Amino acid sequence: MKLALAAVLLSLSCAARADDFFGITPEEGQALAAQAQAQQHEEKLRQLGWEKNPIAGVDHALGLRVKPSSPQNCIYDAVAGRLGANPSADVLYPDVLYAVDVDLSRYQAAYKAEFPGKPVPPSVRTVYMPGYDVIYLDDWAPDYTNGATIDDALAAQYARFIDGVVLGVDDPARVDSDAAAVQSWYRAQFPAGASSCGN
Repeated sequence: MKLALAAVLLSLSCAARADDFFGITPEEGQALAAQAQAQQHEEKLRQLGWEKNPIAGVDHALGLRVKPSSPQNCIYDAVAGRLGANPSADVLYPDVLYAVDVDLSRYQAAYKAEFPGKPVPPSVRTVYMPGYDVIYLDDWAPDYTNGATIDDALAAQYARFIDGVVLGVDDPARVDSDAAAVQSWYRAQFPAGASSCGN
């Protein structure tokens, strides 16, 4: 796969001669590069435990699993605005993996590698792992009580991402504080069922 991707990228860098070297047009080379990148991305997620759960729909229908009320980009934009970051900046969001689609043992292995010395959770808990550029999101409905929502849980993790990646904050105490403050703010501004789109 890496060799194929290297060949495709080489063809793109020499777009005018790609047809001569590989028998493909520059447009075909771009399509192949995009396909190879998508395959590598999916493989990365699978290594982190992602695997589409065929019964996830049943869990949602039974009310056992929840999804955010707002699209992820709206949650991100609201948090970015709150933290003073440019919501429209050209930033690649971290991947968000819902617990229903995550293999527990791989999540635990990633957690142990990301946070050595911390106790490994017995189930998939909401956490941002900067080393893997991924957010694991607990979507188990009974875990959200007393006004807590999956939206504000995701908002807190986006706050961690924005602090560390976009704003360059390297003080763990401040990152923790910002995440907690953003989560409380988001919950108050957008209670259960409310969307942050357009705000």
